[in-house]
Formats: sequence, C-alpha cells, structure tokens
Amino acid sequence: MAESIMAGLFQTPEMYQQLREQQARQQAMEYAQLTPQQRVMFDAAQAGQQIGRGLGQLFGAEDPQLRMISQRNALARQIDPNDPNSYMAVARLAAQGGDPQFAMSLAAAGQTALKDLASRRSSLATAQKAELATQQEVELRGALAKLGPAATSDQILGVVAQYGSPDKVLAVLQGSADKAENRAARVLEQDLNRQQQIQLQKERLEAQIEAARQRGADQRQLAQMQIDGRKQLADFAAGLKAAEKTTKPLPSYLAKPEDEDYSIATAATNLASDANNFIGRIKTGEIKFGLKDKASIRARQVFGSSDPDVIAREDYDKFLKVLTNESLRLNKGTQTEGDAIRAAKELESSESREAAASAMRRLVEINVRRVQNASDDVLRRRKNANFPEPEQKIDVPKFDLHIINNTEYNKFLNNPKYPSGTTFIDPEGIRRTKP
Repeated sequence: MAESIMAGLFQTPEMYQQLREQQARQQAMEYAQLTPQQRVMFDAAQAGQQIGRGLGQLFGAEDPQLRMISQRNALARQIDPNDPNSYMAVARLAAQGGDPQFAMSLAAAGQTALKDLASRRSSLATAQKAELATQQEVELRGALAKLGPAATSDQILGVVAQYGSPDKVLAVLQGSADKAENRAARVLEQDLNRQQQIQLQKERLEAQIEAARQRGADQRQLAQMQIDGRKQLADFAAGLKAAEKTTKPLPSYLAKPEDEDYSIATAATNLASDANNFIGRIKTGEIKFGLKDKASIRARQVFGSSDPDVIAREDYDKFLKVLTNESLRLNKGTQTEGDAIRAAKELESSESREAAASAMRRLVEINVRRVQNASDDVLRRRKNANFPEPEQKIDVPKFDLHIINNTEYNKFLNNPKYPSGTTFIDPEGIRRTKP
C-alpha cells in the first residue's frame, strides 16, 4: 500500500516532458482559434519566452521543476519499500533540502509502511500461535529458568517464541511492534515539525536580506546580515531542541516514584499542619492532661457529655492514633524512621501538656523533613536523568517555632540561630516576635 502512495509522489523527466508537450498541443489548438491580431500578440509573447529560456540555458539556468523532479527521484531511490525507517530518513533529507511538501508525503507513506509491517507481524504472530498451540507450559518454565535472572529481552522473547503459549507469543510480538511503531512515529513527527520551523525561519531571514539588498545595502552590510542570520538560525534550532526537551514526557521509571513522592509530601504536609494546630490547643490548656482531669473526662464520656474539654480530649485521642500511625508509615524505611518511632512512643505515653506538646513538635519536624526529602528525591532523579525541574515543585511547609516552657524561652532569646524579628508561639500559645 505504501508503494501505491509512493507512485504519486514524484514525476520522471519523461513524464514532465510529456506534460509540456500536451500543454503545447493545447496551446496550438487554442492558437488556431485566435484572430490575426491576437496571433501577432501571441507570437510576440511566445518569442520572448523562447528567448528567455534560451538565455537561461546559455547561462546555465536550470528549469526549477526539472530540478525538483531530479531531487525527488534521487531521494526516492534511497527508499527501501521493506524498511519503514527508510521513508522517515528520506523525509528528513527532503525537509532539510527545502521540500517540506515532499517530506510530509514521504512521512505519510512511512506511516502506511509501518502499519503494513505491523499488520504483517500480527499475521505472523497469529500463525505462530497456531503452530505453538501444542507446546507445554512446563517447557517454557524450564527454558526460562535456564536463562537465569540476567537474561535480556531478546533472549526471553526467543524462549517464549519457542516454548510459550500462542497467547504469550502473540502478546510479546505485537507489543514490541506497537511500541516500535509508536516510538518511531513520535520521533519522525517531532523531527519534521522542527525542520519545517527551521526552514520557515531560514526563509524569513533570507527575505530580510533580500529586502536590504533592494533598499541598496552594500556588500559589507549584506555579508554581515548573512553572518548574523546564520547565528540566529543556529540559536533558533537550539531553542527548538531545548523546548522539545522541556515538554518531553517522563519515562515510567521517573514518573512512578515521582508520583509517590508527591503523594507522600501531600500526606506529610497535611499531617504536620494538623499536628502544629494541636500543639497550640495543648499549650493553651484546651486539651486536658493529668490523671485527675483524664479520669473526670472518662467518667463524663460514659454519659455522653458534650463538655468542651471532653470534646477536645476526644479529638486529641483520635488524632493521636492518626498522627502516630501515619508518621510511622510515611517515614518507614527512611533515615527518620527511628526518630518517628521514638517520638510516637513519647507522645502516646505523655501525661503532661509540656511532654505532649514537645513530642508532637518533634513529629511535626519529622514530617516536614519527610516532605523536604521527597522534594530532594524528585529533583535528584530528574537531574541524574538529565530532565528539567518540574513546573510545580513540592512546597515544604514552614511553621512558627513553638516554645514549650520558660526554660526554652530563655534559651531561644540567647540563641543566635534565631535573629531579632523571628516569629514564635510563646508557652501560653500567643504569637510573638523576638525582640
């Protein structure tokens, strides 16, 4: 089918000559119907055209149409009908040679050749499915086991084709063909689009130089414009390359862990924010601690009390479970896992406001650190894979420092780490600024 498309892509010089002869015969027929005066005018015009063509041939000028036909024929001879990639390679050459129309036609023929190839592979895979229907699954497992864990995809495909079930063979072959076809099509489309934009930019620069020549620019000025134009064209091509790189989709080996990091960062941020709010409620005395207060609250809970301190304590107990479980889950397997375990145990056993607020503050810091680690992991993986930073980066939350007691407050005042003007929450839960 690709060959039929190719048949209409170019002319031979003989075909072009036949077309001109047909046009000449048509002109002769029209000439016979002219009046004597019209014939005189036509003969004069025809003589001028012949003189122009003669002068052009004398000075080595070439018929543009014949030149384009020769160029297309030369390119077409490089095409292997059995190799779709050859269509794509020649399409790039046509685009580089300033013939984008021919390049797009070749690309279309290449796409058709790819589909034809995929169809043939599908038919072959279906035939193999019938031939391999009698093979045993146990033979496949034994052959794969002999390959070992370091087997390549080609080796695995060879074993599957020899021993595997027809369904497996068909899936492997068809999947490989589809991936190759889609990948090649995307690369070709991107290359052709870039070449067309470069060609248009080149034509714009040449038009500017020609306009300057028409305005009377001297040879020195024109030469400088040509030098500047080549540099502009190179910068333009480099810019297109850079733009393609920024829009390049992430491969699965980057996209999957990055999605996980963003999910972890969101969960850790929400957890830290809620915990930071509870620290304030603890410090202001809204949530009661101590054996006496806890016993009173438990007794009133039995009777369904809705007293503010009962409701506050119930909120705290519920959040306590969420905070400890989620903090351990989010930090599992990381450098902060041990810190999270210790802080969670301290929080669960806290019997005073100060102890609870201090342990919860540590869990806030641990979860903020987890968000920072997730952000660093995303940037590190992208940098190592030569990908740009994401447009939407992970935001690491920042909270005002909670001072738990007066001893901490005095240390805070004398700590040069916190300069004058630093905002903090004092032991009474009031937001203040360091003097």
